[in-house]
Amino acid sequence: MTASILNDAQSAFHAINSSDGLFYLHKATNSLIPADNPIGRAVGALLGERTEISAHQIEFDTLLQRTSLLLQSKTPPESEFREVTDLSISPTLNCNLNCTYCYNYIEGQQSAIRKMPSLDRAGIRNILNALSKLPLSRTLRICFIGGEPFLDPVRLRRLLGVSDHYCRKTGRTAYYFVTTNGINLSAPLVRRLISDFRINVSISFDGPRDWHNETRKLLNGKGSFDRLKVAVDDFLQYYPPSVRSARATVKLEPGRLLATYRFLVDWGFNDISLGSADFATPDAAGIVTSSMPGVLSELESLQRQVVCDFLSGKLKRHSWYTETFTNLYYGIYKNRVCGATKNHLAFDVYGRMQPCHRFLGNMEFELSAEDVLHRDASDLVQKIVGHGETTDCNRCWARGLCGGECFHVGRDISRRSDHQSRQALICKFKRKQYLLAIEAYIQICQRDMSLMSRLVEREEDVFAPNRPIPKDSVHPQPATLD
Repeated sequence: MTASILNDAQSAFHAINSSDGLFYLHKATNSLIPADNPIGRAVGALLGERTEISAHQIEFDTLLQRTSLLLQSKTPPESEFREVTDLSISPTLNCNLNCTYCYNYIEGQQSAIRKMPSLDRAGIRNILNALSKLPLSRTLRICFIGGEPFLDPVRLRRLLGVSDHYCRKTGRTAYYFVTTNGINLSAPLVRRLISDFRINVSISFDGPRDWHNETRKLLNGKGSFDRLKVAVDDFLQYYPPSVRSARATVKLEPGRLLATYRFLVDWGFNDISLGSADFATPDAAGIVTSSMPGVLSELESLQRQVVCDFLSGKLKRHSWYTETFTNLYYGIYKNRVCGATKNHLAFDVYGRMQPCHRFLGNMEFELSAEDVLHRDASDLVQKIVGHGETTDCNRCWARGLCGGECFHVGRDISRRSDHQSRQALICKFKRKQYLLAIEAYIQICQRDMSLMSRLVEREEDVFAPNRPIPKDSVHPQPATLD
């Protein structure tokens, strides 16, 4: 829903009686919300005792056709043209960890992927050639992923220099992000690289020591937490405190979600992303089903803590909540779960283009510029998108907030004999997340409307101040391929 809700929450809605039942009309977006779905009940609680109005059937049908959020489970048409705003580039698929759930090694044989070369001049030329054929935004988010990008800071510096040169030459602005396992963050070359190029760093680790060591192991099989802690403690000393990002993959057992979140916040992070790989494991149907009631109950405790931390200023962003807040605030309807093949593309160590970082190493999903430019006519794009659709999507009240299943996850689930029950578990979990996020949205709006306007700031506004340039730093000269 839009920013008008912040001016006067109660004046933003009308209750409408029709032959189809009771609906709430959000006036700013002409969105009709069924009173008997979770969002409608939340709006009803917000409105309190209100005089209902009646609508003629013709007026009601017109409103129904103009609905902008999928609260009626009607899918708006897909936009035919979309600029590319996000690029994921892999300098290497090699890594100094051996995480148990790594999707890179799911896509291919681990030994073969670890032997792949790093991105070289030929690969960079392939990327630049592809970019010359694509409709690029004037502002780009460029994320370097892996493998582990900071394994070779000299190579990464060269890539960043080429990117800087390309953006200046084409009149673009780039925001740089690196997703890292954190092990090398205390290395002097890495530290200087982060400062010189104002890199926004997102660290992947999986909670307190014992839990982290279960899944994120060194190549010798030992846990990586002790080495990580030394590097991260050093990192937090030199990295500015405005936005500090951490992402954790959490096992879906009662007690882990809230404890992991609190652990990350207490360590000094204020941009949190929590996810789980449990649904993809062979025993998900048994183990996750038995633990689900406790996990869903814990989501409520986590929500209360998140709201408190937003209001107190300890938290600036949270993956589940920030996106939902933004979509409600601006009236954004999600046709798809993410921008893969639309505004988000990935490039592997050979400079080959793929839908997103999860498909790197799998040539079955290599894209051409023609696939991206003519998505509706591309069999490959339609195959990828198809994996993100579930049988229940068009009946789900949260469809417009969720966008469907992740293409990569959906593909893996579709291969399993229990794919329907497995997907039902995921959807139950996600619906609970969205309902709690909607309730949090209303609570924060009622407490501090100006805070919500800050929580939904554009990412370039959020992360730009986080890009430090130390007084003694000399920005590198533009790099070229030659």
